[in-house]
Order: sequence, then C-alpha cells, then structure tokens
Amino acid sequence: MLHSDNGAAMKGSTMLATLHWLGIIPSFSRPRTSNGNCFSESLFRTMKYSVHYPETSFKSLQEAHHWVLEFVNWYNNEKCIAELIMLLLMNVIKEMIL
Repeated sequence: MLHSDNGAAMKGSTMLATLHWLGIIPSFSRPRTSNGNCFSESLFRTMKYSVHYPETSFKSLQEAHHWVLEFVNWYNNEKCIAELIMLLLMNVIKEMIL
C-alpha cells in the first residue's frame, strides 16, 4: 500500500497503472481534508530517523513485515511511555520551581 495526498502526480494514470502493475494498492487522503496526511508523514519521519531503521533494503516482504511489527511495538510501548514520563517529570520540576 502506498499512501499519499490527492496530488495530481500521485493520481495520474501513469502512476496508478504502475502501482497496479507492481501490485501496490494506492491510498489517498480524504478529499478537502488539509490535515489528513500530516499524521502519516509524522509517523513515517519517526520511523525513517529511528535508530533501528535498516541501512539496506529488506530481503523479503516477511523481513519488512517483521521490522514494522517490531517498530510499532517499540513506538507504542517504549517511545511513547518514555515521552510521557519525561513530560510528567518536567511538570513536577516546574511545580517545584514555582
């Protein structure tokens, strides 16, 4: 699956034909929703700049699938929790100072 905005380049017949030929399902943001894609882009950026992001291509679809599952687990169970703890600590310190 390839998700993108509703831009002309991504919805053009040549691009769509190529995606279908490669077996890739196109996915588009909802029409007239200006902020619909920002969450996907933010998550992709986090994924791409992750320490765990592979330096080379995946050898198989199964390897890519396994990597994404591990990334989602890390994101949901380690990264987000660490950020919440940091926010709580910052609030406690701020209260102590005031």
